[in-house]
Amino acid sequence: MRDKTTVVLWRVQVESAIYSLKQVADSLRPNSRTLTKKAALMLMASRPIIPYCIHPAGNDGSCILLNRDYLPLGYTEITAITYEQYHWAHIPPPPAGLLSSNGRLYFFRAGSGPWNSLAGLERLIECLIKLLIELR
Repeated sequence: MRDKTTVVLWRVQVESAIYSLKQVADSLRPNSRTLTKKAALMLMASRPIIPYCIHPAGNDGSCILLNRDYLPLGYTEITAITYEQYHWAHIPPPPAGLLSSNGRLYFFRAGSGPWNSLAGLERLIECLIKLLIELR
């Protein structure tokens, strides 16, 4: 069984990402369905802390949340990464059926990232809120 502080750490990181994403969404003009250039730049700057996917992290069934660069959340540069080395960053396995057959779950695809559209931003916020509920 994983140390409860690991789950708390990732819960705080996901909650922080949701808060940041909501701040960008709330900064847009009312009834606006498009992102401003400033909002898109703010989201791109937040890329290291925005969850992109859940990825297998070892043979014990644990998983890790990665950013768009396939690095643990918060990281911007690591050479020769092995996810098993980041055991403090592992999350418990999500419920069966949530992950694809390759053991992954993507929150968005290349063309539907939160910096591409307001719809993509809102979808990501919803996915992350559902993840928090699933990992309780």
